[in-house]
Amino acid sequence: MSLAFFDRNPVGRLVTRLTSDVSTLEQVISQGVVETLTSLLMLIVIVCVLFVLNWQLALLMLLVLPLLIVAVRRLALAQRGEFRQQRAWLSSIGAYLNENITGMAVVQLFNRQKRNLLNFDERNNALLQTNLRITVYYALSEPTVVLFNALTTGLIIWYGGGQVVQEALTLGTLVAFLTYMQYFYWPIRDLSERFTTIQMAMASCERLFAIIDEPEEIADSEDARDLAEVRGKIEFRNVWFAYDTDNWVLRDVSFVIQPGEKVAIVGATGAGKSTMMSLLNRFYDVQRGEILVDDVPIRELRQRELRRNVGLVLQDAFIFTDTVEENIRMRDKSISLDQVREGARLVGADPFIQRMHEGYGSLLAERGANLSTGQKQLLALARVAAFDPKIVLVMDEATASIDPETEATLQHSIRSVMEGRSSIVIAHRLNTIRYVNRILVLGQGSIVEEGSHEELLARRGAYYRLYELQYKDQDIGIS
Repeated sequence: MSLAFFDRNPVGRLVTRLTSDVSTLEQVISQGVVETLTSLLMLIVIVCVLFVLNWQLALLMLLVLPLLIVAVRRLALAQRGEFRQQRAWLSSIGAYLNENITGMAVVQLFNRQKRNLLNFDERNNALLQTNLRITVYYALSEPTVVLFNALTTGLIIWYGGGQVVQEALTLGTLVAFLTYMQYFYWPIRDLSERFTTIQMAMASCERLFAIIDEPEEIADSEDARDLAEVRGKIEFRNVWFAYDTDNWVLRDVSFVIQPGEKVAIVGATGAGKSTMMSLLNRFYDVQRGEILVDDVPIRELRQRELRRNVGLVLQDAFIFTDTVEENIRMRDKSISLDQVREGARLVGADPFIQRMHEGYGSLLAERGANLSTGQKQLLALARVAAFDPKIVLVMDEATASIDPETEATLQHSIRSVMEGRSSIVIAHRLNTIRYVNRILVLGQGSIVEEGSHEELLARRGAYYRLYELQYKDQDIGIS
């Protein structure tokens, strides 16, 4: 699935579909199928026996069966609609709980516990009402079968009694037929209950198949290829991109980064800087134009090959519930422990890792709860260093959450990692990018300026204004 799919679907809803819905389907398949086949087999045997006893009475009994099927089907369709609603509310509750538990610090900070609890109660009560309606429909299914059983019994007694009076049928045969007819309705009762369970499974299936049938938005073409020899040239050629069709994030963006060149992209929040990094990794496809690596459009490259050669460090480093070592090498067995340690040393993460109780074998809590923000960022940088990307090392505000002392050490390490590689730096703090070869200034989705730090300050344009806003109390150094 592409990132766009996960943008559209909250985590809680996906978790509910992949756990609760799958569990419901597994229960129906493992238990319901065998019992349904048993009931059907029993039904066929009893119908054969009834036809042997008296085919006229058997046909009369079967005349009522279509009416029963219609009634049970109506109940089942009503139930399926309620089951759909039930699964939807379960997903909504799962998403709401995930959001609130993840953001519990913010919830408590703004005293939202009671208000959010009321919101949860509203969703929970809606789920309760849906479950009550399902229970009512379920409770009606057996009485419906019993009602038709009674009607059929009365019809058989009326017709069969007349036949007995006319001596066209023996009393023993009529009693035997009525007895077996009761056996006929037992599997029907079971099947009506199974039908209810099947409706629940169908509602879950619809939601699961909606995921399975989701089109693969970012897919490798049939003739996708690898890069024979990586040089590291990057080109954006007349790129237009929008997350939705009415709002362009990037507008006709064009630039070239030569192999080994270090380039910074700056601009206001929302200008499209991070979007460019997502497009370079092909998390999304551009609507117009194209992006090339070593003069090859990235659409023609295998995604695995592209991302193997692109190291991306996001501002919010994600830490898995695993050891430090596995968080750095991402369970890639081709990355040795020596490479992991070398990557950590390169970015300055090795000292704090060594101070941990079990060093590189220390278990990290969910989302790195037992690490500081700076330490998590260092581990994210160590990941990139260990994988040693051959094309480009992309830094997306990599040092935004690190204290000045750590940042000073880290900046030196970052430059060492970037040496000899095509590099893109996205930063808000303009004093951290003076060492790059070139700076691109992004505004309203377009490149408005380009040049070195000194050249852009001398122009007194967009970059100068950004720099002046950040360091208005300091001497800019340009007269």
